Formats: sequence, structure tokens, C-alpha cells
Amino acid sequence: MANGQQKNLAVGVILTIFFGGLGMFYTSVKWGIIGIIGEAIAWATIIVFIGVILIPLWHIVCIIITVLSINKQNGR
Repeated sequence: MANGQQKNLAVGVILTIFFGGLGMFYTSVKWGIIGIIGEAIAWATIIVFIGVILIPLWHIVCIIITVLSINKQNGR
């Protein structure tokens, strides 16, 4: 890990649950940007009703990515 700081898994998951893609910035800038883009796509598709399924699904994907990324950064 470049900055040498350990990330708290619980904090990462809680931020992602409450803020979706925006909460992924705790993990890294790259995943935060990807999370926000995915969140925007999910909200844009709500017009066609697909977003009703896509938004919760994207939150689950964001949580999984956050857990995997923090575990990788912490060397587990």
C-alpha cells in the first residue's frame, strides 16, 4: 500500500452502505469514481424501471468491492 495506512473494514462498509458510490472514496479514488459513475447510471435507468433493481444491486456490488479492496490494501 502506497501510504502505509490501514483501512478499517467496518468504516468502509458503513460509508458505502450510507453513501453508495461516494462512500467508496474511503477505499480509493479510482473505486470512488467508478462507484459514482455506476450510481449515476443506476439512477438514470430508474426512468425505465430497471433502476428499481439496479440501484440496490449496485449498492451490493459497491459493498463487495469495498470489502475486497480494503482487505487487499491491508494485506489480508
